[in-house]
Amino acid sequence: MTKISPPPWTMDEFGYIFDSRGRMIFVSLSEKGDRVLAVGAPDLQAALRELVARIEEVAPGTVHMMLEPEMTGARAALARSEGQP
Repeated sequence: MTKISPPPWTMDEFGYIFDSRGRMIFVSLSEKGDRVLAVGAPDLQAALRELVARIEEVAPGTVHMMLEPEMTGARAALARSEGQP
C-alpha cells in the first residue's frame, strides 16, 4: 500500500493542505474543488473500504450479486487509491 500522510487532512483559507500532524502536504491542484476532494480522500477511502467489507460480510448472496457491478467498481477504486493498477 502506498504510504500517505495520516488523515484527517485540513485545508486553510489559502488552499494549502495539512495532515493531522500539521505538516503541509504539497499538492499541485489548481482548482479549489480538487483541493477539497483531496482533503476528503482519506475519509472517502475508509468509508468505501468499510462499506465494501460490510456488504461482503452481511449480504454474500442475492444482494451482493445484485450489486456486483457497483462492488467491482468500488474494489477497483480502492485498489487505485492504494497505488495498485
